[in-house]
Amino acid sequence: MDLWETSGEQHSEESRDCIEKVKTHSLTLLEMVNNVLDMVRVESGAVEIVLETIDLVDLVTNVADVADPIARGKGIAVVTEVAPDVPLIKGDWVQIEKVLGNLMSNAVKFTGEGGRVAMRAAFDAQARSVVFTVEDNGIGIARESLDGIFDRFVQADASISRKYRGSGLGLSLVKKTVEALGGTVRVESELGEGSVFTVVLPVEVVEEDGYDEDFDC
Repeated sequence: MDLWETSGEQHSEESRDCIEKVKTHSLTLLEMVNNVLDMVRVESGAVEIVLETIDLVDLVTNVADVADPIARGKGIAVVTEVAPDVPLIKGDWVQIEKVLGNLMSNAVKFTGEGGRVAMRAAFDAQARSVVFTVEDNGIGIARESLDGIFDRFVQADASISRKYRGSGLGLSLVKKTVEALGGTVRVESELGEGSVFTVVLPVEVVEEDGYDEDFDC
């Protein structure tokens, strides 16, 4: 499809609309397949936690960069903020990225044109944990639907499922992955006002001096 778009040929508006629909459905299908595979791995205990030194500025930026193209297509502003006191940590980059990626994907999906999505990272020194929040001003979740929102195959209601599509595994996968990392996830939301998802992960802090030594020749 990228070759089609960059071929230099003139295409009708109808053709462009058709190809955009194909791209959207392809991305949705890919997301569903990946979520199903990840859920199988998590539930079978096949996910190996691999710890490495992480600069959360890099991780948050990477997640935002992935979400940004779809967000820009809807005129949604993506904002990121990593508090200045957040240290280098030991963590599983891949699993944390999946958690934040799923939350960002949901936030963009359920936020209308011209909306706003924000991802922030802070450090709780007393609890030795990192606190991530993903906030949007999208459609929100009804209070009566909040209790089961992390269950498998659950979406707020059938009309939302039909309109926005998806496997219904995203938030369940987020919860199970966060728990595998020893953390917690919660949501606050008001219907029509948007949602805030908060992930708290216990971490090991990397001392700056020790990190620098890894690069000595």
